[in-house]
Amino acid sequence: KGNIKLDNGGSQNLEVEVESGNQVQGSIVIHNCAGGSPNDIVVVKDLKARDNIDLINDEHDIIITRDNASVVEATNVILEAQRSIINQATIAAKNDATLYAHGVTLKADDEAIYNIGDINAAGEINHATDAGAIYNTGTMQGTKGVVMLTNKDNNETTGNIINSGHILTDRNAIIDSWGDLKNTGN
Repeated sequence: KGNIKLDNGGSQNLEVEVESGNQVQGSIVIHNCAGGSPNDIVVVKDLKARDNIDLINDEHDIIITRDNASVVEATNVILEAQRSIINQATIAAKNDATLYAHGVTLKADDEAIYNIGDINAAGEINHATDAGAIYNTGTMQGTKGVVMLTNKDNNETTGNIINSGHILTDRNAIIDSWGDLKNTGN
């Protein structure tokens, strides 16, 4: 019961999970601080919390694998990575789901958000990158809206958005790209 907070500054990937079938009766905050060799936060199995889940990686990627039917489930879910966010599983938020990848170079592949799984939020779903791309092949269902934004870096046109998945919302879907925009989904 209660909250779980874990700060890491080591040089190995940080693998996180909540024991199968269990839910943290509070919030989960995992913060990989800059300091060691660049490493990833990897969610290898279910990660469930009654309140909030914040995964913050100041060094590299956040990867949510589809191994063992991974799900990230909480009231609010925030994923923030210095490089890329790769989601292959289900993200379920009772309120808002926010995915933010910082850009560190102008090479889009290095700071991208890849959503292959499904994201369901009773609130809003937000994706944003500083200089990378957003790729979505999953289903995003945000009752209060879906936002996908790529930013302009050093007056360079960067940040393509490629959506071949489904976007479902009772409100607005905003897709704003400084690069190419390709939408073949619904």
